[in-house]
Amino acid sequence: MECNFENIEQFINLLKQNNEVIGILEYGGRSYKDMTAGGDYDMTVITRTCTSKDISGLHFHIAGIPIDCMVKSVDDFMLEEPASEFELAHLNCKILFERDNIASDLLERIKYAWKPKTELTERDICWFRFTYKHVIDKLEHRLHDDILYSNYFMSASLDWFLACYAKIKKLEIGKPKTYLNYMKDNESELYAYFVDFFNTVDVDERFRLIKLCAEYMTRDIGGLWKEDEILLHLIKDSVSAYEKDAFLNCIFRTK
Repeated sequence: MECNFENIEQFINLLKQNNEVIGILEYGGRSYKDMTAGGDYDMTVITRTCTSKDISGLHFHIAGIPIDCMVKSVDDFMLEEPASEFELAHLNCKILFERDNIASDLLERIKYAWKPKTELTERDICWFRFTYKHVIDKLEHRLHDDILYSNYFMSASLDWFLACYAKIKKLEIGKPKTYLNYMKDNESELYAYFVDFFNTVDVDERFRLIKLCAEYMTRDIGGLWKEDEILLHLIKDSVSAYEKDAFLNCIFRTK
């Protein structure tokens, strides 16, 4: 099947003629009227019923513009939580078309049902403090064993650092450009570490900078995991002091 549309609006107009389609949503940085080169176009088509249990969307091009199109049924928006974090984009979207106010009602529902937690839990804090330090520990004495892997691992880890940083700062999920702009405007020292990291190829300097990033990003949540400190892998957001003590006594008892 070929997608021979002159522009995105033409595709949207075709969808409007389909009685199974009850809503068309737009999110991301591009409007459907923008056909300039660069970037993609993000949209969601809401259908009355499930079109497939195994397919949740499609990718194609219109006049050279990559189209990222989710296809979701009404029932998908009735779930108590989104199927993936990508669907949280619907909390900040624009309705391009709807029938009988169904899309408006669905978006109003998920505004409360899918509202992401903004407060850091004890579980979050323990996990972040551990994983930031874990990255440093993995490379501390093996940085030069495999330079390619070290550079890859540090670059990939910065992506995780940034995602954790966004949660610590209560920023919207899934928008790394927004995180960097926030950092640039509010924490210029940390932003400079990122800039310097990607502007150097020296593995030792990169490692120094990633340690500075880790220390900076965790300073408001207790700092990096310390050698004389026990951190717990929590299943729930928090547990009682009694449960912690009982667990540690069980693990470290001698008899």
